Amino acid sequence: MSFSTPMLKLATRCAALLPRDATVVELGNQTLSAPGDVIKAAAGFLGKTGRQIDAAAFNRIAGLVGPEKKDKVGPLYRAMGFAEYVAIDINTLYGSLVMDLNEDIAKTYGYLRTFDLVTNFGTGEHVFNQSTVFRNMHQLAKPGGLLAFNLPFFNNINHGFFNFSPGLFLDLAHANDYELVHLALTCGDSEVVVRPLPATDPRVDAWRWGELPLMLDLTAFSAPARAARPKPMHLRWRHALGRLKRRAIRMPEPEIKPRKLARLQLGEAVAALSAIADDVQVAGILRKTRDNPFAIPMQGKYVAAIGEDALRRQYSRQQA
Repeated sequence: MSFSTPMLKLATRCAALLPRDATVVELGNQTLSAPGDVIKAAAGFLGKTGRQIDAAAFNRIAGLVGPEKKDKVGPLYRAMGFAEYVAIDINTLYGSLVMDLNEDIAKTYGYLRTFDLVTNFGTGEHVFNQSTVFRNMHQLAKPGGLLAFNLPFFNNINHGFFNFSPGLFLDLAHANDYELVHLALTCGDSEVVVRPLPATDPRVDAWRWGELPLMLDLTAFSAPARAARPKPMHLRWRHALGRLKRRAIRMPEPEIKPRKLARLQLGEAVAALSAIADDVQVAGILRKTRDNPFAIPMQGKYVAAIGEDALRRQYSRQQA
């Protein structure tokens, strides 16, 4: 997988939220492709948060090009202050552990280690057994640890088996008591941030992803809001595509008041990003708050419709 600018920014945000000497495991071995100036910017960002880093190692890695730097994701994490880096994949490239992520790796391989950071950067969409991918992430994370992901959302045709809706991660968080630290739609260096919670850690938001000063309104992903939705999503989406593509072109102009651009619906946000490029990802950070078994989520809009007591108990956390 390519460890590009979006992955580096997410990893750097996670480093700022974790203690020095934390550990990290990645689903999928990663090939470093982030440019040198972004690597230097990551060092500068972490320096401003007060984190102790290996600045000399950052500079060395930033100066590498092409094949010289492709296997340097592990050293880059260590330069951020991580004590240990592990990658799991179906091959041994860059020293990764060989396991099939279609399998529950705790049961199949007896792999019971836990880490402070678990990443899924462009790997999960290539694995058929999605429930097991998220179960493995959950089981690999320590209580208090972070789960970070950058996955395809829109228009990345024939890249992997799956594209992922932002709503999945809200329901996943509800079902497993995760704290939603960060959730966004990203496209290159631009980002539309999802803020369903009133507060976010400044260390997450301090590094802006470009010049798209927008927040994505995902309140419509709650069950009550879905029930009260005035228009079917496909009609709102079609309307938003035409309207926001025009608006996106005008966004940098000073006469556009930021207040008017503060919140976008999902289709509008995709249209705004699609004005820049066609490939939109969903990215975010979840915090595992307790040592609980993994819970499969039900899509939120159907939770209220459950008509059987045993099923209600199974999804009771989402109902609450």
